[in-house]
Amino acid sequence: MTFEEAWKLVEPVGTWDALLEDGARALWKAAMALGPNRHFVEIGCHRGRSSTLWMLLAKQHGHALTFIDPWAEPPGDAPEAAIPWFTAMRQHNYPFTLICAKTEQIDPRQYPRSIDFLYVDGNHTLEAVEIDRQMIENVNPGGIVAFDNYGTHNGVAFVADRLLKEGKLIGICVQGIVLITRKP
Repeated sequence: MTFEEAWKLVEPVGTWDALLEDGARALWKAAMALGPNRHFVEIGCHRGRSSTLWMLLAKQHGHALTFIDPWAEPPGDAPEAAIPWFTAMRQHNYPFTLICAKTEQIDPRQYPRSIDFLYVDGNHTLEAVEIDRQMIENVNPGGIVAFDNYGTHNGVAFVADRLLKEGKLIGICVQGIVLITRKP
């Protein structure tokens, strides 16, 4: 499947503030470079546009998928906001792991292990992104770490820029509001 074919399935999912085509194309390219049988983790699924992109890649290349999103309080509720996500996932019929919680509610010992592609798109406050960044410890060397809303939310930019400055991540590109990096 080409990106263009995938985008026809991905684009209708979500809302006006969802992942845009330019960012999705850059993420697709970075993911394709990793090769088959990888582990993708997404923090913050919202309506499911980016999740659908990962699902299509996973079906094509045998990737394992883990999605993390609380959708509401208390964790474990699947309110109306989650219905579009579940609908999108059901259409593609591919296995995945779902952790229905905020990352701050997950014991770090329970974080997904051996991550090859981490997509950070949860709560964009400084405090929340600081918690999300802890999962980078479980990203394999050479793995991709991508941040959505880079440049539009101060918390995302502050944490990502610090990780780049400290050498914990190496910048690949910024496409729209998506920052794509690689773990050394």
